[in-house]
Amino acid sequence: MKFKPNLQLKLLIVVTLVIALTLSVFYYLSVNNQKKIFYDSFRDSAISLAQALDAGIGSKNELNDVAKLQSNIYKMIWLNSNVVGISISLPVETGLKIIASNDTSMIGKMAIPESAASYIDGTISTKILTEVDGTNVLMVITPVHIGGQRVGIYNIRLSLDTLEKVIAKTQREFLLITLISILVIISILSFSIKITVIDPIKQLLSGMEKIGGDGL
Repeated sequence: MKFKPNLQLKLLIVVTLVIALTLSVFYYLSVNNQKKIFYDSFRDSAISLAQALDAGIGSKNELNDVAKLQSNIYKMIWLNSNVVGISISLPVETGLKIIASNDTSMIGKMAIPESAASYIDGTISTKILTEVDGTNVLMVITPVHIGGQRVGIYNIRLSLDTLEKVIAKTQREFLLITLISILVIISILSFSIKITVIDPIKQLLSGMEKIGGDGL
């Protein structure tokens, strides 16, 4: 009577699945936590930029100085590598009109609907967008404040390339760690099962065969 190692194989398969599932859940939670940290960081960065732009506008009259507004926008983009776009919109009878932007083709056009909602409520809104060139950006819409009064809206877009690179690196490291962990644990478990389960069962079966043979 020969012992078939089905038990050992089944145990190894179950353990492998449990390990893979556990690490997958850990990876999912870890990536989501990383994303949240980055998004919060980018949002805070956009708010700081808005405050810096506010500081560069001394009065409502200076909102008419488009050249100065453009200069401030270009300066902020130059100083912050993650920023890919900034526009300033002011209220008109039909909504909010873009009066300054690093994308000069947008000047004179109406702002997106989300801008109006943020202006009316005085809230900060965020949204992930994909640019024409395929770049993923975090759009942050925040009010323009002068002298403590809400007078317009900033639309600030920050590139998510840094976040995507970190996530890609995390995925590679996770895959490598998962494979190594599974191989190590399976090797240890396989050896342990052989010593503590398989060998004793084989010895028991061998003893039973001898007893059966002696009884004949």
